[in-house]
Amino acid sequence: MLSEYRFVKFILLFFFPLGLFAGGFDVNLQGIRQQGMGHTGTGLLQGASNLFFNPGSATFLKGKFQFQGGVNVSAFNAVYYDPISGITARTKDRYLVPFTLYANVRLYKGLTLGMAVYDPYGTDIYWDDNWKGRFLVQDVSVKTTHYQPTLSLALGKKVGIGLGFIYSTGSAGFSRDIPVTSAEGARSYINCSGSTSATGVNAGIFYKPTEKWNFGISYRSGMKYKLDNGDVDIIVPETFRSLFPSNLKFATTVPVPDVVNFGVSARFSKRFVMAADVNYQTWSVYRRLNIDFNNENGVISDISQIHECRNTTSVRIGAQYTQSCCLTFRAGVAYEQSPVNRNFYFPDSPDSDRFTFHGGFTYDFDDHWSIDLAAQLIEGRQIEGNYSPIDFRGLYKTRTIVGSGGITYTF
Repeated sequence: MLSEYRFVKFILLFFFPLGLFAGGFDVNLQGIRQQGMGHTGTGLLQGASNLFFNPGSATFLKGKFQFQGGVNVSAFNAVYYDPISGITARTKDRYLVPFTLYANVRLYKGLTLGMAVYDPYGTDIYWDDNWKGRFLVQDVSVKTTHYQPTLSLALGKKVGIGLGFIYSTGSAGFSRDIPVTSAEGARSYINCSGSTSATGVNAGIFYKPTEKWNFGISYRSGMKYKLDNGDVDIIVPETFRSLFPSNLKFATTVPVPDVVNFGVSARFSKRFVMAADVNYQTWSVYRRLNIDFNNENGVISDISQIHECRNTTSVRIGAQYTQSCCLTFRAGVAYEQSPVNRNFYFPDSPDSDRFTFHGGFTYDFDDHWSIDLAAQLIEGRQIEGNYSPIDFRGLYKTRTIVGSGGITYTF
């Protein structure tokens, strides 16, 4: 058994899951129609969900009012393999259900006001009980929601600009095991939780020089989620409880990246449209995580942890074919880079460069109502990662399956 001092230093040095908003938490599920086309949308008109993809395009939407709402069911699975021992572990089946709500109303000719509510980051992961990395992380749950009022203005017939203010709320919970047991063999663990908020902007420019071509650029600002009073619950045998403060709290700040999107779409006929997006994210802002405790006692000390994430580029391509007045089909594919540094790879957010495959369709009931459905497969590449501070290494493979549905209403 570890000495008291070494025991406390061990669990406090490694108790906090470090990839709070790394690439594996990035939820690309903000528009059902766009999902069907590889999540393209910066240079494409698809309805009120354009408030997320490019606020500058909302002024060109048809009608006086548009509403789009959707829900997604995401099933994530990760596998860990230790090539030395041959031990394999998996995440348990748990489902993430992010939602989207968009409404856009025309105030005057060339001026619209919109409201977008969507979940941009989230995860829900639980590793097998007693897996090799249980002292690093056992489970993690993260959810954020953006609230984005938006104004969009047409500058003539070809250019639109838009600006949205983002207010974001977030909550997170984490737990990991502690390497001591009671006489009865009960599990010892640490659970950390908290909630916070942040603000940012979403801006865009949309350009339609001809009836065939559309171009767009959008920018979502980086934000800092500052948590000042996080809760820490430590469940250990009675003989160790006196080592810890009775009301331990922590504070930390986690940045999320700036996001720049470039998009283009082309209408080759009345029935057939293609679109492409390039997405760039400045994940290098997430270099280090600092954790400050409110009650240091000579044994408990603040933590500073290196991540050194990298900036990422993703490429997305999609196509849309209108078969009849009522039925439109979509398909797409994307390649997305992961920001995770292989030398500081932490299993709270198993992630790697990945291919995504998309499909979907819309059925129009009439000129006002339609139903939108989409599905996607996200296939992560196998990656060998190592959390170098303690030399925790292994092979990781991820796969995510998503089903999405929503409605569109226009008048």
